[in-house]
Amino acid sequence: MTHYYDEDGQEIELNPGKTWICIIQSDRYDKAVFHGDNEDNE
Repeated sequence: MTHYYDEDGQEIELNPGKTWICIIQSDRYDKAVFHGDNEDNE
């Protein structure tokens, strides 16, 4: 199992189900574009 932590070192709890993790190099943040639909979250 993979664990993720915020900037304060606290573990981030993920809800059960599908989770997408995207890792982007810091020098490419300005080129990142995310598209999505929140209808699945209702």
